[in-house]
Amino acid sequence: MDDIKFLVGNQDNFIQMCEEDAGILYEPYDEQVINFLHALSRKIMKDNEAKQYPDVVSLGFYLRSANLNRLKEEAKINEIRMGRGMIFHVAPSNVPVNAFFSLTFGLLAGNVNVLRVPTKEFGQITCVCRLMRELLDDEYSYLEHNIAIVSYDRDSQWSAYLSKHCSGRVIWGGDETIASFAPLKMHPRAVEIHFADRYSFAVLSAKAVLGADDKQMQSLAEGFYNDTYLMDQNACSSPHLICWKSDCDDMQDAKDRFWNAVYETAKKYELADIKCTGKYTTHTENVMRYPQITSVKRYENLLYVSQLSEVPDSFEQLRGKFGDFYEIEIEDLGELGEALTQRTQSCLYFGLEPRQTYQELTSRKRKGVDRIVPIGKALDITVYWDGYDIIRELSRIITLE
Repeated sequence: MDDIKFLVGNQDNFIQMCEEDAGILYEPYDEQVINFLHALSRKIMKDNEAKQYPDVVSLGFYLRSANLNRLKEEAKINEIRMGRGMIFHVAPSNVPVNAFFSLTFGLLAGNVNVLRVPTKEFGQITCVCRLMRELLDDEYSYLEHNIAIVSYDRDSQWSAYLSKHCSGRVIWGGDETIASFAPLKMHPRAVEIHFADRYSFAVLSAKAVLGADDKQMQSLAEGFYNDTYLMDQNACSSPHLICWKSDCDDMQDAKDRFWNAVYETAKKYELADIKCTGKYTTHTENVMRYPQITSVKRYENLLYVSQLSEVPDSFEQLRGKFGDFYEIEIEDLGELGEALTQRTQSCLYFGLEPRQTYQELTSRKRKGVDRIVPIGKALDITVYWDGYDIIRELSRIITLE
């Protein structure tokens, strides 16, 4: 087994989990599981290395027992449910901490879990795995057959092995990764959740932007920065298209105020040379591809803002990187029309009422949009993601008569 690396767990436990049904299956939100996750939360919050990573700190905050018990209460699971068995998680390579959210959901659903993380080293993954090992080697050893975190090359046989033995597969990483796993057979009763390539956008009320005080404006800019720059606009929930609701006469003043605030906030962003090159290349390709782009405003290299005359048909292909955005003025979100497809994931908003936003977006009964959340919450992953109720998907109902 020289071609597989164990970040949490060991070879013997791993084989037992896969081939011998080792590990305990729990009901969703079991107290013992929540106790372990809360202990991990406390370790994260106290660990000096963990504190260096804002996304790890966010994970720690999410894993608090108060939050997990709130999720349990909101779930309102009245039927008898139990974990399905061993769940094979394939973590994304662009958002490292999402690996632990996937693992958390598998645990909360009551399962045995094998998490495959990228072979590329991420400080966040190394740090959380260290803290997890410390817990499993001590007070929480009762979960040592419920958690294994491994890495191996893409062309390894281990994906086929894990697929063969799993009761469920959770695949992050987009269309290409999903396609690579399609030939790998699972048990006929195994379930599968795919997190495919998605596209997200934002909508702002010009009137609300002009009416915001300086503190609110700073908060808005920080929230937008966190939604976009923190992940280089690579996250599926990071917006690329910015829609301006035409609800006042001073539209340009609203735009200028917002983008100037974003620019000031983005000055802390580390724009390496390779990012500059990639950003300029992607932007140039978009300008050549989309005649709807009528003008471009640059705030040095930190921020590009392109004006659109109309929404392109290929809405989901209009993507930027490293601070490259596209904006359009609209009267009603229904104008996005057929551009909203199954690819459309999140609608971020500012200054709007979420219920009305939902009604406008669904007025033509389109398939797109699974989330409508305020700007600043794009990356706030929950047990409800991409339209899935993940806990219910990864657990099974037991009927009593």
